[in-house]
Amino acid sequence: MSLSDDNTPKPRSGRVFMAGGPSGGMEYTLEELTGNREAQWRAALDDEYMDRVKAKAAKRASEILAQAEQEAREIKKRAMEEGFSQGLSQADEQLMQVREDLSQTLARALDGVREGRNAIWESFRQDLTALTCAAVDKIVGLEIEQKRREVLTKYLDQAVEILETERRLTLRVHPEDRDILNELLSLAVKEIPQASQWRIIPDGKLSSGSLIVESGDGLVDSSISSRREAVMNVLERVTLPDEGMGTTNEPETPE
Repeated sequence: MSLSDDNTPKPRSGRVFMAGGPSGGMEYTLEELTGNREAQWRAALDDEYMDRVKAKAAKRASEILAQAEQEAREIKKRAMEEGFSQGLSQADEQLMQVREDLSQTLARALDGVREGRNAIWESFRQDLTALTCAAVDKIVGLEIEQKRREVLTKYLDQAVEILETERRLTLRVHPEDRDILNELLSLAVKEIPQASQWRIIPDGKLSSGSLIVESGDGLVDSSISSRREAVMNVLERVTLPDEGMGTTNEPETPE
C-alpha cells in the first residue's frame, strides 16, 4: 500500500522543517514562528505610532511657537503704541511750555519796548514843548515888535466883546504900551462911550504886547505868559497812543 492511498488524517506534529541552512536545515515549532512574527509586527506598529506622535508633537510645537511669536509681536506693537502715545503727550506738554515761555518772553519784550518808547516820547515831548515855546516866544515877540498896535487892538476888541456890558474896566499893560493903549481908547470912545471911564494901569510884570482887562465880575487875560501857558497845557496833554508812535492824541478842548 502506498502512502497516498492512506486517507487517514494524521495528527499535526507542530513542527516545521526549514531546509537550506548551512547545517542542512533547521526545525521550528509553530509557536516559535508565530511569536517572532508578532514581535516584528508589534515593533512595526510601535515605530509607526512613534512617528505619528513625533509628527503631532512637531506640529503642535510649531503651532505653539507661531502663537508665541504672534503674541510677542502684538505685545511689542502695543508697547510701541503706548510709548508713542506717551511720547506725543510729553511732546504736547513740552510744546505748551515752550509756547508759554515764548508768550512771557514776548510780553516782557513788549513791556520793555513800551517803556523805552514812552521814555523816548517823554524826552521828545519835552524837547518839542521847549522848541514850540521858544518858537511861540520868538514869533510873538517878533509880531509884537512889528505889529504892537495891531496886537493890542485885537486884544482890546476881544476883551470889550467879552465884557461889553461892563461900564468900568481896568486895563493893565506893559509901561511901554501905555501910550498906544491911550490912543486906542481915544478912538474907541467914538463907538463905545463908556470907554472914557476905563482906566489904564501900567504893569511892569507884564511882557510887552500883553493886555489884562479886569471888571467887577471877570477878567480877560491876553498876556503873553497866559497864552504861552495855554500852549504848554496843550502840549502837556499830547500823549503817545498805545497803537503806535505814528499818531498823537488830539488835545482836549479846555472848558
